[in-house]
This record gives sequence, C-alpha cells and structure tokens, in this order.
Amino acid sequence: MKTLQYFTSGTHLDQLTERFGSQLELLDRPQKLQLRAILTYFVLGREMMSDEYSIGDAVSDFNLWQLFIPDQQLQDALETLEGVTVEDAESLLEALQAQCRHGNAKLRTSTDSMADELIRQGIPHELAEEAAYILTVVDAQGQRTQHQQWLISQVHKIILGRK
Repeated sequence: MKTLQYFTSGTHLDQLTERFGSQLELLDRPQKLQLRAILTYFVLGREMMSDEYSIGDAVSDFNLWQLFIPDQQLQDALETLEGVTVEDAESLLEALQAQCRHGNAKLRTSTDSMADELIRQGIPHELAEEAAYILTVVDAQGQRTQHQQWLISQVHKIILGRK
C-alpha cells in the first residue's frame, strides 16, 4: 500500500501523517469514509462558494451528521487539515479512496473475517485463506471437492490438536 506522500505532500498532510501514520493507519475505515465525505464537501464548497470556504465550513454544512459518531481522532484530523488547499484535499481524497478500495481500510468480507479467525486459532496463513474461501464461498454454492475436504480436515486437526 502506498503512503500518503506518494499521492501528495504539504504542511497539513505532513502533520496528518505524523499524527496518524504514513498510511493513516491509525484511522479506521469509518473515520476515513467520514473524512472523505467532509473533504468532498470542502472541495465542492470551494468550487461553488469562494476560496474562503474552509474545512470548518464543510463540517458545519455537512448534512449527514446523523450518520457520524462523535470521534476525537476524526476531529483532530479535521483540525489538522484546516487551511488545506483544494489540490491537497483532492490528493488526500485520492489516497483515502485507494485505502478504502484496496488498502488498509478495505471493506472486510466474510472470507477475510473467517481467515483472520482461523489465523488467530493457529492455522498457517495460506491454509487459513484457502479454508476460509471453502467455508464461506464453496459451502454456500454446493459440494466440496476431495481436495477441499482434505484442506478442511487439516484445519480441524490443527484446531483440535491445540485443545
């Protein structure tokens, strides 16, 4: 996954990465989605209103606050971005989009969650991923192949052997 500096740099964005990590990894998916929404309002406000339109104005004007949960980290991020340029905001939007689509804020699937749980149970990473796919996708569609059944049996042996 690319760092924020791959997409852009600037005083506000450098401060943001100092506080939340080079990939903003200290912000979770909902926080990044909320940040994207407010930054979009900011860019639109600058386009439609004036160059005086600020992040604070975007926060005030954002009309979906019922979806937001009060969050000090998000508030800190927004305060850090006060005074950001439209160009930097658009670059940050691009970085956040990449993270939400492919990176550290990617939407988790049931297969991802199952693989994580199997790994926590001591199953090796590659086997956990294959088994999770079988358990969440193959089993929902029909019957397992002999090889798939053998893989699941291996997972059971590992789990039962640890208890």
